[in-house]
Amino acid sequence: MGHVSAVAIKLTLVAFVLLTVFSLMYGYVLWNTLVLTFIVTGIAYVIGDLWILKMTNNLISTIADVGIGTLSLWIIGPFVLNEPVSFFLALISAVIIAVGEWFFHKYVDMAVFRRGEKRAYHSP
Repeated sequence: MGHVSAVAIKLTLVAFVLLTVFSLMYGYVLWNTLVLTFIVTGIAYVIGDLWILKMTNNLISTIADVGIGTLSLWIIGPFVLNEPVSFFLALISAVIIAVGEWFFHKYVDMAVFRRGEKRAYHSP
């Protein structure tokens, strides 16, 4: 149940940011933005939260999420939105999402990872 709740929280966070920035501010089609939200959430959850966060710490995972989000939005975005996505727009959106990710990672640490399973490596 931990993964379901975590994905739902992350999906809500990413949807709020992308719908606000992409659809309301930049006029991208709402439904296409929602599809992009699901794709970005899936990629970022698997790579950033289940892999990088588990092996490192919150700071490194949050920084990685900025990169993952930026590249996902910038590279996959045009295929889903049928319009180009500027690198700046992708970066700004990813940074805004990362602010929420900082707190989300603390939740994932407590609710999803079990004691002893957390990290193969952990910096102090």
